[in-house]
Amino acid sequence: MSCTRADRMGIPQFTPVRCRACPSPSRARDVAEPGQVRFMGTLKGWERAIEQAELALVEKLFASDAAEAEVVEALLRTCDEQAVVCSSHRTVVPNVYTLELPPPVYAEIGPHLTVLGQELTDRLERHGESEGYEWAGPLTVRITAAEHVPNGRYQLRCAPMAHITSAPLSAPDA
Repeated sequence: MSCTRADRMGIPQFTPVRCRACPSPSRARDVAEPGQVRFMGTLKGWERAIEQAELALVEKLFASDAAEAEVVEALLRTCDEQAVVCSSHRTVVPNVYTLELPPPVYAEIGPHLTVLGQELTDRLERHGESEGYEWAGPLTVRITAAEHVPNGRYQLRCAPMAHITSAPLSAPDA
């Protein structure tokens, strides 16, 4: 008898057992022997539940994959439109982006705002690196609720962080 990787790792193995009502081997079920733990089945169940919750979140925020791509494209387009060329080697873009959502959508995705904001920040950061942009400060994508959203789905705003001004720096008083 050969030793499998699962045996070496100590993972319980399950033997397909033919269902008494179904004589066909193709309808065999995974039935644990008495005393065996249904470890892998439990993990698969948790994995499926997490994937379904994640998909439900994306579906609630975006009507389809096309809408999700639309939001990401709008974020990248806004970044490109607001780019300021300072020299041949330096292009500065705003660092704070705000995605405004209708209150019902915002309430539904509430527990996942941090993850969603981080995902959008990561995509924007990768885009900035590929274009050679320099951020006006630490990059942030905020997701907020807004009573009036023009298209009914989202609105995107961007600006440099409030503490960054266009006034020239003055020398310290001596």
